[in-house]
Amino acid sequence: MPDDQRPSRMSIPKADATMSRSCKYICLVLAGFALVPSYADDLSNEALARRIQELEKRLSAIESIPQVAAMLKLREAVNALPSPSPTPQADAPLEITQWGYKFQDAKYDFDKRHLIHYTLKNRTQRAIKLVDGSLIFRDLLGEKMLTIRLEQDAFYPAGGSYETEGAWDVNPIEPEQMRLQRMDHDDIKPELVIRRVVFDDNTVWSATP
Repeated sequence: MPDDQRPSRMSIPKADATMSRSCKYICLVLAGFALVPSYADDLSNEALARRIQELEKRLSAIESIPQVAAMLKLREAVNALPSPSPTPQADAPLEITQWGYKFQDAKYDFDKRHLIHYTLKNRTQRAIKLVDGSLIFRDLLGEKMLTIRLEQDAFYPAGGSYETEGAWDVNPIEPEQMRLQRMDHDDIKPELVIRRVVFDDNTVWSATP
């Protein structure tokens, strides 16, 4: 074959060959660094999984201790018991005759309010000038949802009534409070608890002797 028809071989300068090897080396190093975070993440996940397994084993060992197991069973039994139904105070000087509820919604929990108004009637023939008591809102099964304190410095004339209205903060860590806004008026039972009252002659009635 004539010389001018032979396949020509491209000769690579030494400098270019060295640069090519350097580029390959750099690429390999960069690829290695790219794999390090993934490998580290795998190790971190494995360590976390082992830690969780160790904690679960320790918890199981603690729960298997007879005294601890007995306390856990007792707690479950107590939580399973229904709340007792409210007992009316037959001899209390005040009784509730009317009430209403409205939920004030807001973007943030600290702006939400329970808007409540209630009317109490004085069942005695002496005026009442100071009250210590609470109003508890329960469902039909007796479960407590919200407790508010009565207005203390309200004046109740003998045989007369006094209406109170106000706004109470919503506690976001007590989800039972949020049930009130979804319930019908007739499905909510207010329980009036009177602890003490002071009459206009400064005598004191107390629920406990």
